[in-house]
Amino acid sequence: MLAPQLLSSIFKRQRFSQATNEQIKISVDHLKSQNIYGKQGEPVEMADFDPPELLGSNIEEHFYNIGALAAQPYLQMAEQFAQIHGNSFPKIPAQELWLMQSGWTRYDRDGSRQRVRVPAAEDGVLVFDVEVL
Repeated sequence: MLAPQLLSSIFKRQRFSQATNEQIKISVDHLKSQNIYGKQGEPVEMADFDPPELLGSNIEEHFYNIGALAAQPYLQMAEQFAQIHGNSFPKIPAQELWLMQSGWTRYDRDGSRQRVRVPAAEDGVLVFDVEVL
C-alpha cells in the first residue's frame, strides 16, 4: 500500500475500474499458491517524504522521460551516426593492407592507417572490428 501523498502524486487524476470476477480469481489463486492468502501482513511504517515532481503526466511518462534523459547524449550520437552516408566512411582496406599488430589501428577515409594508443575521443562514435590473432 502506498502512502496517500505518494499515491496522489503518482496517480494524478487516474481512475481505476473495479476488478472483474476473473481478475479476482486469478489474484486469489496466486496468493494461495504463495501460501499467503488470508494472512495478515506485518504493519510497515509509512515513509514520510515529499516525492519529487513527475517528469510527465503519469508514472509511465515519468520513467520513460528519466530513461530518455539518461540515454542522452548517446541517443543523439547514434541518430547522427545512422544518418551518415556510405561514402563518408573509410573504405574497408584490402586484406593485404591490414596491419597485423596488437592494439588499435585507425583507418582513415584517404586510405591511410596508423597505430593509435586509444581511439580519439573527439571522434564521437567509434566503429571497430576485432581480429583475434
